Amino acid sequence: MRIGMILHSEAGYPDDIRVTKEIGALVNAGYEVHLLCQCRTGQKSYEKLGSGVHVHRVYLEHANSPADSISGKLHTLVKNIRIQRPRDEWRDSITRFTQDAQIDVLHCHDLPALPVACEVARVHSIPIVADLHENWPGFTITDIHQLPTWKKVLRRRLYRQWKMLEREFLPQCSRVVVVVEEAAQRVRSSCSVQPENLVVVSNTEDTSTLDVQQIPFNNLFPERWTATYVGGIGPHRGIDTSIRAAAIAGPKIPDFQLAIVGPSPLQIPRLKRMIEDAAADRYITIVPKVPSTQVPDYIRSSKVCLVPHNDTEHTNTTVPHKLFQYMLLEKPVLVSDCPPLERIVSATECGTVFHRNDAPHMAEQLIHMASDSAQLATWAKNGARAASNEFSWSKDAVRLIDMYESIKRAA
Repeated sequence: MRIGMILHSEAGYPDDIRVTKEIGALVNAGYEVHLLCQCRTGQKSYEKLGSGVHVHRVYLEHANSPADSISGKLHTLVKNIRIQRPRDEWRDSITRFTQDAQIDVLHCHDLPALPVACEVARVHSIPIVADLHENWPGFTITDIHQLPTWKKVLRRRLYRQWKMLEREFLPQCSRVVVVVEEAAQRVRSSCSVQPENLVVVSNTEDTSTLDVQQIPFNNLFPERWTATYVGGIGPHRGIDTSIRAAAIAGPKIPDFQLAIVGPSPLQIPRLKRMIEDAAADRYITIVPKVPSTQVPDYIRSSKVCLVPHNDTEHTNTTVPHKLFQYMLLEKPVLVSDCPPLERIVSATECGTVFHRNDAPHMAEQLIHMASDSAQLATWAKNGARAASNEFSWSKDAVRLIDMYESIKRAA
């Protein structure tokens, strides 16, 4: 069976860790995987990568415009106020891709490309799988509290448009893949997708590619009690809560620091303003975005690691890769009580939980963690065990493969 994956993300491929893990699992199971994605400057229009995936790239002019150019700024403005459906060139590319690679099943990553992918699948009478990395409607309003009134109106309109698109096209799919059970509940209730057509394939970590025993360790914070956050600093990520918590906990924890690892150059000025406003300068270290190969050192150099998500529709229905990376690298975690995070951490006993958006409570939990090294060690072992077993990629890969086996039997 030839699986045709569609990745409409402007980052292209191979920059998507979830897509890479899914491809690896399917190729190992004997499937032939072709991927259609956007072409960035300097990339080949076709190549076969080591994982066994055939990568087909299409060049879209707007995607290659510099962010600060007129066309780049216009594209950013428009996508924030109305749905950006793929253009005719993208639809034509999916059609050619499906025909030339003789695709048996289309697998569409995330919502934006799903309408045209469904159209092509219908014309060619082949099944289609929707793989929802995100709660796309929820994602569009994560920063709505920061916007002026007129932008809030436009953003809520955009939210409703995405919800309507979900309700129209998800029921047309043979299967809908989501990252957590909370997302499955949302799709069942709001989009009339039958339970038997929903599959949870989470953002767990692949122990075969992140083996703590095989990774050399360079301790980057030998003299500090460090709580580390890794990743972007979008408004839903809870960095604002963490910075305020650091200002409270810092004076009460000897040698304390909050390390924020991974912000882009464009995010750092805003981050520094947040730190200054909270009077937390002396307790925070900013580490600009680093290669993924260096991330394990920052995690392993920490006493605890953070997933401090704020209370949003998006964060209440998703889970980040970083949680399972922390666990597998034997670090106790402090997470907010967004339902997926609280459920996983409580079930595995790999850390503790604080109230969403509540900096004083987060600080209280940090102070408690710093006072009990024995408990930290227990949580670390529990997390590593869970991330190597029931919350490992090997389990999620089986669910993905079983889904395709069921599609094959029904063909």
